Amino acid sequence: MVRLSEALKRIIEIARKVELSNGSEEDLKIGVEKVFEQYVWKRLEIPSPRYEYRVDIGTYARSYGRIDALYGLTIFEYKKPGALRTRERDEAVRKLVEEYIPGLLREEWVRVLVSKAREKGLSPRIMGIVIDGYGVVFIEY
Repeated sequence: MVRLSEALKRIIEIARKVELSNGSEEDLKIGVEKVFEQYVWKRLEIPSPRYEYRVDIGTYARSYGRIDALYGLTIFEYKKPGALRTRERDEAVRKLVEEYIPGLLREEWVRVLVSKAREKGLSPRIMGIVIDGYGVVFIEY
């Protein structure tokens, strides 16, 4: 059984610790990913993500971005605690919508996955989730 209230409580505790110690986005990611693993993913039998997944975001020349955590077609981007209350929120959303999601859609394995889902009559979605420990932004593509 998944108890989201327990996971939420732990995530907020981690965000506070990271914020008080002037920690990094990576510190938050490590802590939150442990909470997700313990309280959610393991119980739902969700496979481990791909961390720092490199995706081609170049338009005219090859350049790459790194997705913090990729669970199938769901992108998790982590920001320092409190960042979603600043302009960083808009930049994180822009990166997801304009770079990471289109880059992911150029991946052969993603195109195959989307095609198979459509063959089964499903409407596949790519989701982007930006989290700073206190707030969350959901993006559906």
